[in-house]
Amino acid sequence: FRPADGRAAARHRLGLPQNALVPLFAGRIQPLKAPDLLLRAVAVLLDERPALRSNIVVPIVGGPSGSGLAK
Repeated sequence: FRPADGRAAARHRLGLPQNALVPLFAGRIQPLKAPDLLLRAVAVLLDERPALRSNIVVPIVGGPSGSGLAK
């Protein structure tokens, strides 16, 4: 078991820089799951540490729930 090797390989397959900060949301896009909270947290982080802006990737992975939140 080598989790570091798996992470590096996954980043390579997805075209993500090896040193990128990757806060991820994976789930249905609906209010209950609060994907907007991740985006607000990233905004706060970037306000506090603007140097991270060039080194952050925020994937949102999931399907719609029909709630309209995705719009």
